[in-house]
Amino acid sequence: MCLLLEQLDVEIRLNTPVVEIEVEGPRGAVRPSGVWVGERRLELGAAGARGEVEPGVYRLRVEAAGMLPEESIIDVERGALVRRSIILDPLRGELNVELAPAGATVLVDGIEYGSQILHQAVEVGPHQLRARLLGHYEQRRSVTIEADGSAEA
Repeated sequence: MCLLLEQLDVEIRLNTPVVEIEVEGPRGAVRPSGVWVGERRLELGAAGARGEVEPGVYRLRVEAAGMLPEESIIDVERGALVRRSIILDPLRGELNVELAPAGATVLVDGIEYGSQILHQAVEVGPHQLRARLLGHYEQRRSVTIEADGSAEA
């Protein structure tokens, strides 16, 4: 009787689908803040999530700090191991920079943009600005871009 129950338990577990979600951003693995298959929140790991889910078609939602949430549809079949890799895009804000005197150039995080930046989409968070003009001291400034916000320098 005990052996039969153990075999039944193994069979039930083998038929319960498992969903594994790997989460990445533009610079590699990302720790998710939440992963849902339908209403079921999966157990989070360092760079993804895993959990058992009943068979069916579900909405998959993945969230991570500083990233745009991602949603898609996932079909979970009985006994399946469903693996998905989700790439999240970073939240963005806007940067505007105008320089004086004429001829100066601006660098944002080491990348040269010319004499002005208007409506440039950049990732949220801190950025280093440098202004250069031959015969002048280089000027440095830090700005922090907020999600759906803008910064001017």
